[in-house]
Amino acid sequence: MRHAIPTTTTLLGGTLGLLTVLALGLGPLGCGFGGDGLGFPGDDNGGGSAPAAPAGTDSTSSAPPAPLCASTGKAYTTFDGSSLTGSRAHASTGADRARVKPYSALVTEYPRVLGGTSPALLDGAAATFGESPDRWNEEPQASAVMLYTAYRVAFQGCLETTKDDAKYAAAPTDATASTECAAMERKFWSRTATPEETSACAAFATTGTAKETDPRRRWAYTCASVLTAAGFLTD
Repeated sequence: MRHAIPTTTTLLGGTLGLLTVLALGLGPLGCGFGGDGLGFPGDDNGGGSAPAAPAGTDSTSSAPPAPLCASTGKAYTTFDGSSLTGSRAHASTGADRARVKPYSALVTEYPRVLGGTSPALLDGAAATFGESPDRWNEEPQASAVMLYTAYRVAFQGCLETTKDDAKYAAAPTDATASTECAAMERKFWSRTATPEETSACAAFATTGTAKETDPRRRWAYTCASVLTAAGFLTD
């Protein structure tokens, strides 16, 4: 069974201000609406939509269509003649997504998205990110300590990323913040961000970092907020 986990959309500056918490439902998978079963609205997979209602049914009904494995194929019964799958709970398509990435994945993910930069803080953070002992597997869980550490790791890596590039020499403006936020979100999250997500990032870059006088550190704070979001820390 997969546990419900909290996810974040944005972290503000040096504080861990969770703007959104999503509780992911529980339930067995293997029964969905078809497609790759991996898509969410707005992502690049496009696999989260349900099929059209069968002919002769009320398409305005609020009840979801039956999963394919419950409406097609062979029916199986138990010894007393009742349906083997009649009482099975069906999870929504994609409900097993957004699971926290294990430490073993993060040690390669940070350098991958940061152009080869591996933050030094990451080396001693195995326990914080829930690294499992040898020959053992345990699902990592998000926590305040883990998110705070993730932000520190991200900021350290982002400082390296923004220290030399000329485009980070000037403070963020509405135009540059929107462009860079969209690019960071696409690179770090492996999907195109929604307009609302990009707008929130740009607002943070232009106003949320305004007290910082060093433009490159402002961009690093912005970069770290995107890199500590659920789009990167989960899969």
